[in-house]
Amino acid sequence: MLDLPCLRAAGPARGAAGDGAGRGRDAGSHRGSAPAGEPVVLPDRARRTARRVATDDAVAPGVIVDPIVVVGAGHAGAQLAVSLRESGYDGPVLLLGGEGEVPYQRPPLSKAYLHGGNASELPFRPAEAYAALGVDLETGVDVTALDQEAAAVVLADGRRLRYSTVVLATGAEAAVPPLPGTALPGVHTLVTRADADALSADLAATDRLVVIGGGVVGLEVATTARKRGLDVVVIEATDRLMGRMLGADLSRVLLDRHRAGGVDIRLDLQAAEIVAGADGRVAGVRLVDGVVLPAGAVLIGIGARPRVEVAAAAGLAVDGGVLVDQEFRTADPRVRAIGDCAAVVGPDGVQRYRSVQNATDQARRLAALLTGALPVPAAVPWFWSEQAGCRIQIAGDLASADRYLVRAGRRGGTTVFGFRDGVLVGAESVDDAASHLAVRTLLAHVPPTFDDFLDPDVDLRDLVARSRSATSLSG
Repeated sequence: MLDLPCLRAAGPARGAAGDGAGRGRDAGSHRGSAPAGEPVVLPDRARRTARRVATDDAVAPGVIVDPIVVVGAGHAGAQLAVSLRESGYDGPVLLLGGEGEVPYQRPPLSKAYLHGGNASELPFRPAEAYAALGVDLETGVDVTALDQEAAAVVLADGRRLRYSTVVLATGAEAAVPPLPGTALPGVHTLVTRADADALSADLAATDRLVVIGGGVVGLEVATTARKRGLDVVVIEATDRLMGRMLGADLSRVLLDRHRAGGVDIRLDLQAAEIVAGADGRVAGVRLVDGVVLPAGAVLIGIGARPRVEVAAAAGLAVDGGVLVDQEFRTADPRVRAIGDCAAVVGPDGVQRYRSVQNATDQARRLAALLTGALPVPAAVPWFWSEQAGCRIQIAGDLASADRYLVRAGRRGGTTVFGFRDGVLVGAESVDDAASHLAVRTLLAHVPPTFDDFLDPDVDLRDLVARSRSATSLSG
């Protein structure tokens, strides 16, 4: 494991979480023993499917190999379980989900599902498919601690499940501001299907929604609520929508689209209090200027916080996520982290990409690392959102750009290209899928320079062909 001091917390936690940060052999080879009187067990199916090892220097002949335990059954966790099998791993895999249902897609929750979609269309695959793969899926269970000394996860029901490697894929939870009234009935966040169901029920019972926060989830819900016939007001504390993701040019395009769709957007305004009515339910949102916006439902959409409590309690370093190296290892090489809960320490600093694409990409790469399969190269980060009748797509690392170029798409729409030191590093598009796909290809090969774009008639398809050719020659 890379010796990264920043992956180590100031001091290891004591007690149930153990104090073994940084100790242990490589992932998959350490079999810690349970403390006396505290048996560590394998779930029945994992015990049945565990392969016996005949020749392994680290494990005695005939000993059952402990499972790879995946904590979290969202996009990252579910993909990892499947990718382990696709990579040829035939040992036991235990997938633990906190929700009481099979792993499912999250993006539709704020869009098609909230607009009356069918819950049966959300799961990635039926429960039987995990069983057929030999993946032991347990839902409705909460992991409360890591016992690193015993190499076991501790569940809320008291069980202690041993692991050879444990992967934290715990995702993120909605951030909630310190405002009075956030716990009132009718005030919502949106992360899970249960959240979407509760929000949908309240949207059906009112004609006014106030959204606090002009980020992705809030704006997607605002679009869906307008389709359902509600009056919608969005309050954003900064001077533009999706300010952490979009530049000023496309943010203005998005603002115009939402306002044209009937959404009342209030920029540079903050909420001071969520107000209750006589029945104890939410009745409105009081702004800092004293104005009260009436509401029968309120959605808080100010962002997300990675779920790092278990890692932090175990003494692992966290900073906007569980800190891991580029092979997703924490200071304890038996403990890895991927997806929205992870922060990857690399040569360019700490990367915290939170998207479905990043979660699935990291899961595939980790599966290859754990199984010794052919390495899976890191994919170009990308993201999309559908709102206000337009499709927003982002590729690469536009935030690191020091120079920009705005161009109309060949088939309509607009794309902002970003360059650092004269080389393409990312782009953001509105209704310009062709340019977005071209940029992803360019970034995956040999990115063009700013000078390559100076000709207004330059065709991205030609740049893609040149980029691929340059990659072939350099290979």
